[in-house]
Formats: sequence, structure tokens, C-alpha cells
Amino acid sequence: MNGTDQPFTLDGGFNLFEHRSAAMLFFYSAIFGVIGNLQTLRVLVKDHPLSMSSSRIHVQMAIANILVAATGFQAGANAWIGRWVCGDAGCKAYGFFAMFGGMASVTLAAMYDFQSRTGGLLTGAAWVFSLVIATGPLMGWNSYALESSGTSCLLDWRVRDQAHISFFLTIGSVFMVLMSAAIFGLRSAIMRTKTDDVKGGSDWFTESQLNWMAVGNLMLVLCGYNPYLFLAIWSVASPAPLQMGPLAPYVMALMVKCSTLYFPLIYCTASKQFRTAYYPHIFGEKEKAAWTGSSTEKLALPE
Repeated sequence: MNGTDQPFTLDGGFNLFEHRSAAMLFFYSAIFGVIGNLQTLRVLVKDHPLSMSSSRIHVQMAIANILVAATGFQAGANAWIGRWVCGDAGCKAYGFFAMFGGMASVTLAAMYDFQSRTGGLLTGAAWVFSLVIATGPLMGWNSYALESSGTSCLLDWRVRDQAHISFFLTIGSVFMVLMSAAIFGLRSAIMRTKTDDVKGGSDWFTESQLNWMAVGNLMLVLCGYNPYLFLAIWSVASPAPLQMGPLAPYVMALMVKCSTLYFPLIYCTASKQFRTAYYPHIFGEKEKAAWTGSSTEKLALPE
């Protein structure tokens, strides 16, 4: 059983058509999120559009997005059936990987500007922190439980003991601190960088473009994960146990998973070189077009 002793046959109050409509969205976000981010990862690793020190965090963002998007397959399968069928162990596994990938996405997106000056130390810390947070509910610090949709699992916001409240306070505080630091850091980076500054002769992006790409990725994270931040704050501040219908968990989960779809578009919008390397493998062309230095085009982004 889950943390609230509710049976895993809970259907969330939706009819089968409504569950399957949500399932199609889960499958869509999972398929295109995984494929898109895998292709982004391939271009970053194979074609070296960035110097090694700069590409490290972009590679790891793509990996974190793949983890988040891939959980959509399990969520979609259960939504298609109309109830949770994976049992308690499946609930914990789904919750762990969703939390691990989600926390990694949040922390990595917030650390871009700082990572560029500290090497790989902060990105390593981001993964360790995400692992600790995702493991906490398995060890008794909060818990993974069936959501009110009846087809997915995540943190149990219905229990109001010290372990659950302290967990929500921790992730809520860390999220706000990271986002605030990232916003001020990127604002400073944008103000001190010229639009035509180039990081290196082999890079496909200017320094200004990289800064605005980091802003775009931060906006995706804020849009995707803010509902969960609101839920964490609400669960702590509410004087009574929360009541939530079946629609809210679907909306929150889909916002997170769909945010991974747009991560590759940031790179493709900023650099024609990246688009040239990216699109042929998506649309089935046998070979990508040759790229010459004389035809290099880059998207001018605002200072």
C-alpha cells in the first residue's frame, strides 16, 4: 500500500476516455521528449558545437530531460488502463526517477552561469543533491504515494507529519533560492556580454546566445515546475489536509514532461549550424548538408 493506505485501483473519478486522453499526451511527451533530447545529446557529443568546458552542463541537462520524459511511458500506460497497475514497488520506482530527473533539471538550469566559472564541481553537486532528494522518500523523509488521478505516483502531500512537512520546506526553499540566484546571475552575465562576443573559434554560439539560451531553459523549468512548488507551499501552509481532484495531478505532470519537448528548440533557434546537424536525423535524410565557414549564420539575440 502507499503512504495513505489507499488502494492502487483508485481511478481518480475520470472515465476511461478522459484517462486515455491524458495517456495520449503522456505518450506524446515521452516519445518526442526522449527522441528530441537524445538527438540534442548526439549533436553535443558528436559534433562538438561547444568547447568541452561549456558543453558539459548542456549534455547533462539533456540527460536530465531524458529521465523526466521517459517516465511518461509508465504514466501513459497506467492512464491508458485507467488505474495504477504497477503496485507499491512500481509507485516508488516511478516517483524516484521522476523526482531524480526533475530535481537535476531544476538545479542544472539554475547553475549554468555559475558552472561556467567553476568547472564541473557544481554540476556534480547538482546530481548528488538530486539523488539525495529522490532517495529521501524511500528512506522515510516524505514518501511516494498514489496521486488523486489514480494513475501516477509522486510525493505524498496528504500526510502532515514532521518528515513530510520538512521535506516540502526543503525543496521549496532550495527551488526559490536557486531560481533567484540564477535570475540575478544571468542578468549580470547578459549585461556584461556583447552580442558578437564568441567563446572560441570552434563554437557554434556566441556568449550572448548562450546566455539567452540559459534564460530560455530557465523559463521552461519555471513554467514546468512552478505548479509543484505551489503544491509544496500549499501543503505546508494549509491548516487542513489538502483535497485535490484528478485533473490537477495530470496537469502538473504534463507541464513538467512537455517542458522537455522545447529544450532542443532553444539550440535550433539560436544556431543555423545546430539546426543543420539536428534536423536531418529527425526527418530521415541520409546525410546532413555540408557546412562551410563562409555560410555560417547565427541568430542575433538581444543584449
